[in-house]
Amino acid sequence: MKKKINLHLFAILIFSIYYLFSLLIFNNVVINPHDNLEISAVYNHIISKIYNGDFNSYKIFLSGEFKWYYLDTILYPKNILHFFTSDKQFYFLEEILKKIISYFSFYLLGKSLIKNKFYIILGAILYTSVVNDHNSPPPTYFLPAMPYILYLLVSKTEFKLRHLLSISFIGLNSSLVFDYPSLIIIILFSAILTEFKNIKMLSIFFGTITLSMIASNMPIILSVIGEPLHRVAIEKENLTNILRGEFLNIYKIFYPNNLTSIFFLGSNLLKLFLLILCFFIKNKNLRLIAFFIICTYLSKILFSSDISQIIFKNVLEFLQGYNFSRIENILPLLFSIILVVILNLNEKKNY
Repeated sequence: MKKKINLHLFAILIFSIYYLFSLLIFNNVVINPHDNLEISAVYNHIISKIYNGDFNSYKIFLSGEFKWYYLDTILYPKNILHFFTSDKQFYFLEEILKKIISYFSFYLLGKSLIKNKFYIILGAILYTSVVNDHNSPPPTYFLPAMPYILYLLVSKTEFKLRHLLSISFIGLNSSLVFDYPSLIIIILFSAILTEFKNIKMLSIFFGTITLSMIASNMPIILSVIGEPLHRVAIEKENLTNILRGEFLNIYKIFYPNNLTSIFFLGSNLLKLFLLILCFFIKNKNLRLIAFFIICTYLSKILFSSDISQIIFKNVLEFLQGYNFSRIENILPLLFSIILVVILNLNEKKNY
């Protein structure tokens, strides 16, 4: 027990380095303002004022033309925290909560895969670090809780009340826009892992979390039904430009031209190394995960191109602006799983 606690303290120390160095050098925590302060923090400030009684505060946007349902997350249960925190406290409390949920949800999943606690913690650190990137932190709690979702789908034979409540809570704090593609792909992946034996479980899970998402995402639904979307639909690119961009990203991996690219170098090389190892290690599950990663990546390229618009016509035309490329959000989880499985399979070898 003491050893396990010490290992968790080791992980906490790693996550704290960023804050400690910021406080030591700048006497403040440094964050990337893009989206974090320009959009999320502003919306959360207005939501906080609404929850504290100022019901007309949203009219400060767009000279009063802004509608209350443009605040996509206004019905999320997480907003209860606004009653107890200031804007700054809410921002950092959310950031810390997402890291804690990411870490322990992967730790729970890892315990169902292997027995070595140290390897599980390494995987949890990798997953938490990639998902909670300071340049683009997860907008909701779906990605931090994704390992727990996979744990439920592959290790449980039936859902108890506490499981259904946790699934509902995750859904209520998730987005139909950002998270639903990831939801579909995680269900497909778990179905493949269980060889489609738990169709009833998958159906119950899908229905529960979908209804929860719909309930808390009524503002988005009202935007679609009542008037044109208040956000511009994402412009599709042709497949040639998409592929050119992907090859350019690969080039930047090996020839980083700025500090940010250098920081991503280690992460990208690790992913590439893990993917290659999957085909050299004789393990059916590893090769299945590697194949799923490749298919997901190719699907992401397809859905990011204008070729996908051939599918979305007539009654499906409203889906043309939907960003299905977010199916790639499952990739950090898959690479983290590969890491712990490879470490466990080869703990007696010199890898």
